[in-house]
Amino acid sequence: MLVLVASFVIGFAYSASAGVASDADGDAIPDVLDKCMLDSRNATAPSTCDVDVDGYGNVCDGDFDQNNAVNATDFTMLFIPAFKGNDPSPWPQGMDMDCNGAVNATDFTMYFIPRFKAVPAVPGPSGLSCAGQSGCAVCISCNDCAGNPCVNGACSAGCTSDDQCCAPKVCASGSCQLILPP
Repeated sequence: MLVLVASFVIGFAYSASAGVASDADGDAIPDVLDKCMLDSRNATAPSTCDVDVDGYGNVCDGDFDQNNAVNATDFTMLFIPAFKGNDPSPWPQGMDMDCNGAVNATDFTMYFIPRFKAVPAVPGPSGLSCAGQSGCAVCISCNDCAGNPCVNGACSAGCTSDDQCCAPKVCASGSCQLILPP
């Protein structure tokens, strides 16, 4: 009887600690899937975006030139032209850091400056094991993939069914396309 009780207590304690995934920033995105593990502002759309698809969400990725450092080059060569309107949308490098469709003072003060002043001044951190590599993406819907298909939890260049495409696009010839009526 003592062995049975001890087994039950040990088993209960083990199972009680096994169910909750860690979430450092409390944004309800488990760290292993979180593109910005220490910034909860990436939890709701549109701020869930990662337009350069490097595994770091825009809200914590001021590394626009993809050299794994947030520095003056990112600011002067990429952010400033987008801010001044000299580099038109869609800003594939991610200068629209809050993903609201505009590069403005909020992107600079609330998102770029904290990354630029961080020690070390690098993007992230991200919980994705592929972070820092081109094509690193985890998605739930096509809205997470800049309009590209979301296939089996990863952004994809091709599709196999309409539900992988953002409406009103449909899957045609293996890609999401807008089909206009004749």
